[in-house]
Amino acid sequence: MDNKVREALEFHDKVRAMGFQLNEVTYGTLINGICKIGQTRAAIELLHKLENQPVKPNIVMYNTVIDGLCKDGLVNEAKNLFSKMIAMGISPDVVGYSSLIHGFCCASQLEEATRLLNEMVNSNIKPNIYTFTILIDALCKEGRAAEAKKMFDMLLERGHKPSVVTYNSLIDGYFLVNEVNEAARLFDKMIKAGLAPNVRSYTIMINGHCKNKMVDHAITLFKEMRCKSLVPDIVTYSSLIDGICKSGRISCVQDLLNEMHESGQPPNLVTYCILGLAKEGLIDEAVALFSKMKGNGCLPDAVNYETIIRALLARNKNEQAVNLLHEMISEGLLTNNTEKDSMFLTPCEVGQILEWETCSSNQTKNGN
Repeated sequence: MDNKVREALEFHDKVRAMGFQLNEVTYGTLINGICKIGQTRAAIELLHKLENQPVKPNIVMYNTVIDGLCKDGLVNEAKNLFSKMIAMGISPDVVGYSSLIHGFCCASQLEEATRLLNEMVNSNIKPNIYTFTILIDALCKEGRAAEAKKMFDMLLERGHKPSVVTYNSLIDGYFLVNEVNEAARLFDKMIKAGLAPNVRSYTIMINGHCKNKMVDHAITLFKEMRCKSLVPDIVTYSSLIDGICKSGRISCVQDLLNEMHESGQPPNLVTYCILGLAKEGLIDEAVALFSKMKGNGCLPDAVNYETIIRALLARNKNEQAVNLLHEMISEGLLTNNTEKDSMFLTPCEVGQILEWETCSSNQTKNGN
């Protein structure tokens, strides 16, 4: 338990022992602190103690503990505490319902989450934009974009204004079910509604278009976001580079990598690019990127070397593979790996490469 919270609990016990009575605000603050450090069980114990004290648990305290239980994945316990709260005559509010709905969505129990939404509406408790966004996001992640759209329409009918987060969830949901036009239409609608797309918005759009082989559109979106002074993050770059790699445009990849290097982004995407190019059968492009990587002073690692070597061997470019193997050995990057399915070369595979080199050398001598 966090030292500060422990001190607070000890102070609480000391003050109570001296006959002083704390108020609801103090207990609410203490319970909130305990839950924030993940000590929800301790918060429940304190809640139970209060049931027999002059200061009784209130809606804020219950909501705090219910939210803590949901974040711990204990949704059934949270629901039981919620029911107990109601039985004690405390009327639930939108905060408690939203916490429960979020908890059940995270537990992939969307039917229960939807039931809770209907229950709160029937109890004349109005869902807020956060409540709707939770459900829209969960439905989209389950590939249920049509249901998420109905939920989106419902929030509009109730007079709520969707946030950028709400739009992002639904746009991503459309891409997940390959409804590219609907995603693009909603993106435009968000802008027309006076909302400014954020980095996450553009990343979703870029990734979605790349996954649907619309790389030119993705590049246009990338340029657009930079014109709006939005700084691409590692996920944005990953999405775009993946799409460009698969389209075989090595020069564009190199430009992006240079840009990333200049902006201080992590260089690990070079490895990712080489892997992607090799897997797509674009070995010449992968080798070119590998060479450029070394030329820029970015030292290749074992994964880079062995990915290229394997790809070269698969295309009978054995001489190039041998040269890289020797370079790799001289750099001390060869691992003693015995797993056949690993991306790293096994001693047996290294032996086969060197054996080919010996045979090739002997054939050259005999030919002379």
